[in-house]
Amino acid sequence: MTSEFWAITSNAGNGTLFTFMPDPVKNANAVGIAARLNAANLSAEGYTLYAYAAVQAWAEAVKRANSSDARRVADALRSRSIDTVIGPVLFDSKGDNAAPEFLVYRWRDGHVEAVEQN
Repeated sequence: MTSEFWAITSNAGNGTLFTFMPDPVKNANAVGIAARLNAANLSAEGYTLYAYAAVQAWAEAVKRANSSDARRVADALRSRSIDTVIGPVLFDSKGDNAAPEFLVYRWRDGHVEAVEQN
């Protein structure tokens, strides 16, 4: 999902299919942080904003639990959704993302495009 793939493969990468979560850079919640990262000459592509959201979720759960105890934080993460840079995040009773979503993408001429699924 990052430009590093194209830098390595160039035109040989044309048509390569892969799965990834929705592009968080296109999420309205991420516009501000993506702009700040770009201004600092950092990339918001790939897992960057997902990692940012994970830290946001952890920090909010610590606040909700009023503790950094792992069990209390885990319970707080599962208690209700948390607003993050990628949108609301919610975990089920096992700790899995309650709303995982993956899309199929394709590399075309140095750009990633979503593949229409019917």
